[in-house]
Amino acid sequence: MMRDVRRCLWWIITLLCTHVIQCQVLCPKFCSCTKVRARPIDLLKVKCEEFTSLHDLRLDAIALEIVHLDLSDANITTLEQDLFTNLPLLQKL
Repeated sequence: MMRDVRRCLWWIITLLCTHVIQCQVLCPKFCSCTKVRARPIDLLKVKCEEFTSLHDLRLDAIALEIVHLDLSDANITTLEQDLFTNLPLLQKL
């Protein structure tokens, strides 16, 4: 329940943010996003759970901001070659 409350609060804060304060994070479905550094760009730690395919995550909208991608709770058996090449700042998987 606490996780749902946090996720709900995160979405409320995200919706209230405007371009004036530069809150432009659009966390994908099945994921939670945490800013790990702000300015000049927001860098993100992204944790994704309960998805059926990596393609369902739709990380493209935030691909240039992801530095940490946590898929530890996923039941992944294989990874396609070059699957994460669109995440140029990814430091930890």
